[in-house]
Amino acid sequence: MTNDPKKSASLITTVLFALMSEHHDSGDFSNLKFQPKDLARLYDLLRDDAISSTNSKKVVEVLYLEGGDVDDIIAKYNLGQTNDNDALQTIVQSVLTSHPTQVSELKAGNVKLLGFLVGQCMKASS
Repeated sequence: MTNDPKKSASLITTVLFALMSEHHDSGDFSNLKFQPKDLARLYDLLRDDAISSTNSKKVVEVLYLEGGDVDDIIAKYNLGQTNDNDALQTIVQSVLTSHPTQVSELKAGNVKLLGFLVGQCMKASS
């Protein structure tokens, strides 16, 4: 989705307009706490898959409510995502090595443990 400029722009503006409506803003963009360049930066990060669409919504919300720098917001709230395959492989291997009992049980058919292991990977990557 993020490689589609129309969908990415729509995602950002939909969230922004929803926030403006929720806070009863008149639609006067001059009162916003951020600049158009901030949305452009967020769009670039979406396009490059450096942030998920879900987390981009959180960034728009923080921009709207507090203002700030997009990259700083992403770092502060740990909203970025890793696309480095080597780094991800290292994380997965570390989690599997750290949880041999759960891996054995998963191999034996306890598929519920897959969620646990995925959660551990997500935790380790943040």
